[in-house]
Amino acid sequence: MSLNCLPFEVFYEGIVPHIGVKELGSLAIVSKDLKEFCDDNTVWREMYLRTIRCVITDKSVHTKCHPWGKSCDECEIFRGAGHIVDDAGRIYSDWWCLPCVPEELKNVIRHPNPRLVNGNYPLSREEIRARKAFSEEIRKQWTNHNHTLGLPTKSLCQNPAHYAYETLDKPATCRGSKCYKALVLSKLRTTLKNKDTPIVKQLSKKIREVSEVEKRILRLQGELAVLKREETKIQKTYDKGVNGRRKITDAIVSIREKMKKPKKAKKAKKAKKESK
Repeated sequence: MSLNCLPFEVFYEGIVPHIGVKELGSLAIVSKDLKEFCDDNTVWREMYLRTIRCVITDKSVHTKCHPWGKSCDECEIFRGAGHIVDDAGRIYSDWWCLPCVPEELKNVIRHPNPRLVNGNYPLSREEIRARKAFSEEIRKQWTNHNHTLGLPTKSLCQNPAHYAYETLDKPATCRGSKCYKALVLSKLRTTLKNKDTPIVKQLSKKIREVSEVEKRILRLQGELAVLKREETKIQKTYDKGVNGRRKITDAIVSIREKMKKPKKAKKAKKAKKESK
């Protein structure tokens, strides 16, 4: 069985909630059937719903049901839930039976007797009553939590994706649009542009810094050329002085040698006379 064989309802309810715009575009080029699915306005309405902040009211209808389709109550613990709390009575943070309960509440709510609410089907009457009482306690604390934050106290869940789209209070641009795809792509373009803004600022700043450094390098190169010319002149002057000193030294050496030769000749004559 391939993706092309899936009904649109399965595609919309089973695949679309788990993919984004990028994955939707990749699926659109797989086949003509998938392209029709991916270009459907209902699918792009779901994508657009993720980009806006819909307001949940007390009249909103919660439709996020248990995977088995038995309940759409935000905090109902059904009979086959299994282990729902740890040894300290705290609700498991990754427990899928209460997907709507805020994490801050899961860290606060405790059950005094974990053994009484944990268990697998079939449950005893006492365990069923305990779970029902625990559900009511969760709802009570959840209601107080929402009331403190100024949120609806009847629609406890604050995830817009868990509610019927028609029952949410949405911006005027989202009501009855004929092409949600254009709205999503426009918002995506704006998002990318906003992300590029700090990069553009950094780039322009670096360009200015590079330009200043290049100007400094050119100025230093000019100063270096001047210093090299001055060095050459000084070197020539120094070389002339060295040559002059060398000539004077040679002249002194030659004079001393000339002065030593007559003395040697007189000594030789005296030596000859003494020998005779």
